Amino acid sequence: MIKLEVKEGFLTTRELADLLRVSEMTVHRMVDRGALPCYQIGRGKRFRWEDVENFLERSKFVGREKKTPMERGLFNGYEEENR
Repeated sequence: MIKLEVKEGFLTTRELADLLRVSEMTVHRMVDRGALPCYQIGRGKRFRWEDVENFLERSKFVGREKKTPMERGLFNGYEEENR
């Protein structure tokens, strides 16, 4: 496992994959989808720590809010039709 104490500078694809505990192919797919910006240097890709933090913040899942079916829009128009 790689020790990452990076707050500035760049990460390689392998370092980022190890950090996120995914494969290098998954990192490449995130780049191809446009979800994760990178710098192409020669044949390799490099990732700024700040971009990785922004990606992680955008990817955070905090759960769904509890909403009633009416609030979710499942019955929109139902009340008007049955008046």
